[in-house]
Amino acid sequence: MKNNDELKQTIISKCDALKKELLSKIEPEEKTKLEAGKWYKSTAENCKRLWFMQDIIDKFTQISYGFNLYGEWHNLDTRNSSVNELTEATQSEVETALINEAKKRGLVKGVKVSLDNFYHGTDNPIIENNNYEYIDNCLTIQNKEGFNVGLYKLGKWATIITEKTSEEWAKEYHDSVTNLPLFLSINNLKIVKQ
Repeated sequence: MKNNDELKQTIISKCDALKKELLSKIEPEEKTKLEAGKWYKSTAENCKRLWFMQDIIDKFTQISYGFNLYGEWHNLDTRNSSVNELTEATQSEVETALINEAKKRGLVKGVKVSLDNFYHGTDNPIIENNNYEYIDNCLTIQNKEGFNVGLYKLGKWATIITEKTSEEWAKEYHDSVTNLPLFLSINNLKIVKQ
């Protein structure tokens, strides 16, 4: 009887080992367990993916925002990616990517911004310097009053305000804009007094 029990255990053990081997070929073991609220980067060569995982639906589908494989910014969207293609990004990698994107968007010294994000101080601040600071998924910079101006927060970017006189707007658009105040409002533009 003892031999039968030993044989049975040997067969079960070999079957378990074979099952594990076959499953690993079909579905490789997860190297990274994705968590919502963290930044991840691609492990693929020459891929610039850098995503903030807002929500994890399953191990192949995530709701995220960030940079695509070419390094271009994409707003909140559903992504399909294997967890084995991703690894957690460092604070420095995220900060560098966001600062580069802010510069690419023209969010630099001397620019006036409109903020739907967060901000402390006067309305529509002018960026005073190029000393960016990244903390808690927010990219800030100081205005002339020394307050932090939020350039980026949780996937949203500040907008540059373009100010021109009504004559400049009319000249630029050849009087083709019939409702100038509505046009300016929709495009986050402003008429300044001379």
